[in-house]
Amino acid sequence: MTTTNDATAAIERRIGIPKSRGATVARRLTEQGLLPAGAPGKAPELDRADFVTLLIGLASDAPLSCVADAVATYRELTPQEGSRQPP
Repeated sequence: MTTTNDATAAIERRIGIPKSRGATVARRLTEQGLLPAGAPGKAPELDRADFVTLLIGLASDAPLSCVADAVATYRELTPQEGSRQPP
């Protein structure tokens, strides 16, 4: 697992999205319950699914007021377990 800070730094380094934007989007997604919150004095830890949630939020380029809705919309496009897949 990685911290939100490490994730936003990696995204900035690899993709070029500013870390400041990553931190702001991560905070908004945390406020909306889509990313885990840390404990006092402990940074939140992200698993793979959380990292993808953050990446979707950043890639959507949605305004902060809409970023949680954008993530939910894109997440709905992912096939659910047990759904029929084309051959």
